[in-house]
This record gives sequence, C-alpha cells and structure tokens, in this order.
Amino acid sequence: YGNPELTVWNRFVLGVGSDSQLHCKTDSATSTHLVAPVAWPGERVEGVVIPLSTSKAIVIESRRRTGYDALLGKESEGALVYEVDTSKSGNYDDGPFTVIAPSRVTLKKGDFTINTPLRQGESVVHSGWKITNVESGEFGDVVRVEKAD
Repeated sequence: YGNPELTVWNRFVLGVGSDSQLHCKTDSATSTHLVAPVAWPGERVEGVVIPLSTSKAIVIESRRRTGYDALLGKESEGALVYEVDTSKSGNYDDGPFTVIAPSRVTLKKGDFTINTPLRQGESVVHSGWKITNVESGEFGDVVRVEKAD
C-alpha cells in the first residue's frame, strides 16, 4: 500500500489548492514553518519549497493517516522531504521525485512515504540545507530550515 494521497507538489502542478498553501524559501536565513497535513482541506500551509536551480527544488510536506493516507502505518507519519527535478518525467522510481530520508531508513525501490518522513527530532541534510522536524503531532509538523555547515 504505497502513496495514495497526492503530494503537495503534485497538487501545486495540478492547480489544486492555492499558492498560499506553499511557502517558497528564497533566502538563506534560518526559518521555522508550521506545515499542516497535505490531506487536510482548507487554506493552510501544506508545504515548503526550497529552490535549488531552475529545475530542482527541495519540498517538505506533512503526512498523516488521514484522507487517502488513512491506511498507512504510524511509521509513515511526519515531515516528508523530497527533491523534485522538473527536467525528468516518469514514475516515483526513476522520475522527478527523490526521497530524502533520515539515516535510520534504508530506501528500497518504490519507497516514498513508507517509513521515510522525519519524526520529531530527526534531521536530513541535502544540497546545502538542513531540515529538522522540531515538533510533530496531530496538527502536522513544525520544521526548521537552515543552511548546513
């Protein structure tokens, strides 16, 4: 049972929701973001986008066992971090999405949300950025974004 709920990036590309549901991080200052679960309806921030180039970006979203993700296990809840490369097309295995998983995870082909989101206190470093899940709960996730050392 994989990833049935659309990602916040797919929702953006499809025009589902509004631009205000994404924070675009364009400076190098440390910032903190409250990210609501992607499956929740309404006008909330559901993702953070960090542009890396004209075709690549880091995306952070909150996944919870709700909506089409209702059957996912508790281990699949948290702040999902992935890179999008719009110069690629295809499916999740060789397409535009690359999961940025915490060190506790050994990624297997096809893994996307299964056990890959950051739990509270976990961090990942990717392309010069450090993303930390500061707080996690029913409300979603609070993530800190900062330049990596």
